[in-house]
Amino acid sequence: MLSIKVKLLRLFVRPFLNTKGGGDIKYLEVAGENGPIRVLKYLPTKPGKHHVHVNLHGGGWTMGLADMDNHWCRKVADETDSAVISIDYAKAPEHPFPAALHQIRDVVLSLSSDPDLDVSQLTIGGFSSGGNLAISYVLYCLQNQLAFPVLCLPVYSVTDLSIPYIEKLNAVSEKAKVKSVPTWLMDIFLQSYTTDYKNMLVSPSLAPAELLAKFPRSVILNGDLDSLHIEADNFAQLLAKNGVAVIHRLYEGAVHGFIQDNNQDHYNEKAKEDAFQLMIKEIKQAHKSL
Repeated sequence: MLSIKVKLLRLFVRPFLNTKGGGDIKYLEVAGENGPIRVLKYLPTKPGKHHVHVNLHGGGWTMGLADMDNHWCRKVADETDSAVISIDYAKAPEHPFPAALHQIRDVVLSLSSDPDLDVSQLTIGGFSSGGNLAISYVLYCLQNQLAFPVLCLPVYSVTDLSIPYIEKLNAVSEKAKVKSVPTWLMDIFLQSYTTDYKNMLVSPSLAPAELLAKFPRSVILNGDLDSLHIEADNFAQLLAKNGVAVIHRLYEGAVHGFIQDNNQDHYNEKAKEDAFQLMIKEIKQAHKSL
């Protein structure tokens, strides 16, 4: 029944995803432990070898596509002179945790063989569930002694699935409740992805202090009309407490998904542009050596 619900949601949602603005995109397949992985590669116009930013799209681990971030990925490539690799990771419930995380690992490890790319100062970011995966990938690298990104940029991300979603809703204003992801939809997302909510690679806020202390510089962005902002706020404070350099912004009047164009009331274009410029500035700074 869960699989049927997700398939119906995909049929309804995907035709409305905004996939414009990507410009020249190279569509690749990367070999992974469970088969080929679809990857979108955005190169800047400047010739030569490029640093890499890895992008992870949202959609509750179940519905989204890498193409929905075309505008953002092209903007990063053009304004930072870096290559952007956007991973169309495996979706739950057909491929539950840790399938997506392992695919991100497989793609990142493959990048060192690409003559266009310099992975020495790789950055990573994502939106919503993609932000959760970005944080989790950094922790996975730290846990397994792999080279890890020098910058992490999660936007309106889930960081603690061990807290029941209804508690998160009850902790915010009535206006934020109305604008947040509805309970029935979040239930589908969570049940599809995993039941291992206390795993730190699912709930990064539960990671031990010794790993959090090794976390790279991070930019954590949220809207105050999103019930997920409290756990993200707490995660930002947790990183700072463990000595990590953190930029944390909570945008007033911004909903979950404010980076994507949408027709919600209180959609905040100013927050979107500020977030874009801040992240681009940080990516450029991280990649400044080339």
